[in-house]
Amino acid sequence: MKQLPFLAAILAVLLVVLTYFLAKGTSIDAPRHERANALQSVILYDAELQRDVLLGRAGLLPNYDPLVRSMDNLRVAAAGLPSDDGGTWNAGSDIRQKTADITNSVAEQEALVESFKSDNALLQNSLSYFNHLSQRLTSRSGQAGVASEIAMVTAAMLRFINAPRQDLADQVTNSIYMLERRAANLSAEGEVRSLISHARLIIRTLPRVDGLVGSIQSAPLGSLARSLQGSYLEANSRATRRANVFMSLLYGVAIVLMGYVAYLFVRLRANRDRLKERLELERLVAAISTRFINLPRNEIGAAAQDALAHLASHLKIAGAELALPASNDPDGLQHEPGNGTTPTDSLARLIRGWRVEGHERQGSVHVPNIAGLPDSYEKEALAHLGIRSLLSLPMDMGTRGRGAVILFHERPHAWEKDDIALLRTVAEVIANATIRERSEAEREDLQLRLNRSQRLEAIGTLAGGIAHEFNNILGAVRGYGEMALAILTKDSRARRYVLQIMKAGERAQDIVEQVLAFGRLREREQKLLDARTVVEEAVDLVRASLPATISLHAELAVQDAAVMGDRTELQQVVVNLATNAAQAMGGSGMVRVVLQTIFIPHARDLSHGAAQAGRHVLLQVSDTGPGIYPAAMERIFEPFFTTKPAGKGTGLGLSTVHGIVSAHHGAIDVQSKPGQGATFSVYLPQIEAAVQREPDHDRSVPHGHGETILIVENDEPLMLLGEDMLAALGYEPVGFGHGKAALSAFRADPGRFDLILTDEIMPELRGTELASIIHTIRPEVPIVLMTGYTMTLKPERLQAAGIREVLKKPLLSRDLGDCLARQLPA
Repeated sequence: MKQLPFLAAILAVLLVVLTYFLAKGTSIDAPRHERANALQSVILYDAELQRDVLLGRAGLLPNYDPLVRSMDNLRVAAAGLPSDDGGTWNAGSDIRQKTADITNSVAEQEALVESFKSDNALLQNSLSYFNHLSQRLTSRSGQAGVASEIAMVTAAMLRFINAPRQDLADQVTNSIYMLERRAANLSAEGEVRSLISHARLIIRTLPRVDGLVGSIQSAPLGSLARSLQGSYLEANSRATRRANVFMSLLYGVAIVLMGYVAYLFVRLRANRDRLKERLELERLVAAISTRFINLPRNEIGAAAQDALAHLASHLKIAGAELALPASNDPDGLQHEPGNGTTPTDSLARLIRGWRVEGHERQGSVHVPNIAGLPDSYEKEALAHLGIRSLLSLPMDMGTRGRGAVILFHERPHAWEKDDIALLRTVAEVIANATIRERSEAEREDLQLRLNRSQRLEAIGTLAGGIAHEFNNILGAVRGYGEMALAILTKDSRARRYVLQIMKAGERAQDIVEQVLAFGRLREREQKLLDARTVVEEAVDLVRASLPATISLHAELAVQDAAVMGDRTELQQVVVNLATNAAQAMGGSGMVRVVLQTIFIPHARDLSHGAAQAGRHVLLQVSDTGPGIYPAAMERIFEPFFTTKPAGKGTGLGLSTVHGIVSAHHGAIDVQSKPGQGATFSVYLPQIEAAVQREPDHDRSVPHGHGETILIVENDEPLMLLGEDMLAALGYEPVGFGHGKAALSAFRADPGRFDLILTDEIMPELRGTELASIIHTIRPEVPIVLMTGYTMTLKPERLQAAGIREVLKKPLLSRDLGDCLARQLPA
């Protein structure tokens, strides 16, 4: 196959030589007769042209179509003459020069004919008009005075037309002069003057037309054509003798060509067998490609292995293997044999780490014979596997990495470039099918995750609504409890009961905060916290939810464990880790929660992150369950990843923990061995500062001085509670159940109210909308917004509505009093 271009070049040269000899030895009778006929046509058409010119001069042509036709024929005949002998005649420059002279003569003849047509048309028109006017003027009886002069002009003109000499032209001019003087006062003066004008035009035009006729008649075109015809005949004689020589050469070349064709026949027969094999390979590749079209995903793997088996059988090689990138390691390869005779997956690893230079081309590794490899690990490994030749075809799978189709043989074997190109097509087909298989699997997994996320979103929305309603109930409980504390004596039993009610309300409020956080209706509140208190509260919540067969042991004897964070989210970390530990143990076991402070002198790499140098608060949650297997260790914090059976877990617990810890600039370390349980260690930066104490219910609350407060709350019990709180704090409350009534009251007397206190979530008119309208009417009035939702309130929106402060529901007298004192200074 590689010598075909060389053989084709030799054949082309022989064909060119043969064609040249054939052309030189071909009879030149036909070209000679064609040129002779062309010359004869030139002579004939030239004679026709001269005849038509004479007829036109005599006025016997009704139009100039014969002249145009004769000129066109002459031009075509002249164009048919070769400007060069092309080597056939070998007549030198003589024929070319004579041909050029004929062409130039035809061009000159054409120019003369064009001038003749223009001037002769003018002459014939003037002659006709002159004859017509002369007869008309002579026949009129009223023209007796000039009849003789007209007759004299006519007679002189006839003599001049028959013999256009200068003396006769002078006679015509004199007669015209006499006629012009006599016709000054005649009634037909206009016609006489027209006669005179045409007579003068005839005098000027007739000699020029006759001169053109003479030039056309004396043109040397005919003699030039006959001279060229003689040159053609002479050249033909020489060409005939030369053609006989080339015919002899042609015979010799034909003998050589016949032998070469016989040689090519043998070579082409061998190539035919090779092309037949190529065609069969192409059909196999096409069949493999067609099979993967619209193939179900669960059949793609088996189809790929079957395709490789057919490929190995067709190529008559030892085997074929498919090496795919591992799903969790795009740079690695997992081995999938194509038939039962293939070696182990060490071949795939060998290709991945190929280091022998000189055998790679566009990602392919081609080793026709391993004996030609230098001493290396690759050569030794291939010999150990019994492989003598190797071809590895790359499979580009995009972001999923690179795979390979590996073909090998027990004997040396060299693959042609065209075969490698076809085999690369097979690799691309399998790669595309594998990509489709994995993409569909990923799409199904993503759809499942989306469905889970949508369900969780719906649950979050429902939980947020429930928390909102529960928040209103807590508002009444805590609000009236706080008011009761204000009127009870310190040492009374009733006060102690109410304090317990307030603590229970605070715990219930924390639960509401967790529900709102789950529904993402609450902003993260970063503040200084005592980690011990946070963990204790979370442990109490977990202990209440655990079955009796699972024990919870807490070691929280730590002091000054201050961290910066969100109380609810940190409690969620403890709850999720403890719940996950309890679920991992099944029905029985022990969960251990340990809180301590440690100092890390240098940055430490953990299983899932890194702990920076410095002091940390360390939270450890361990269990006595079966432990975590290494395959799942790397994915335990992925969203929706779970090892539990379907319906037993969402896969969000640990991913939520990871997200919260990361948001608090912490890190997680997981230690586990199968059968020995697992320990989750959470490292949080420790803050060197004192933690703010819990609110003191006995602290005095700022009071007002009778200022009028407009309070808007659609929940009537909360509105009444708000009025009672405001009245107890020394303010004059004016309550409304919806925004429109409050807006009407404000519009009626805007200066009556010192401060506006409005809820956000109300029917018909939201709190921010009411605040915006009131701010437009009276910009200086303070407006305070009450809401249990803070996630959806944007600062720019609050500022545009004139809202100066936002109070979080449920309201407490302390918070309300402090806010009013800030907005209404004494």
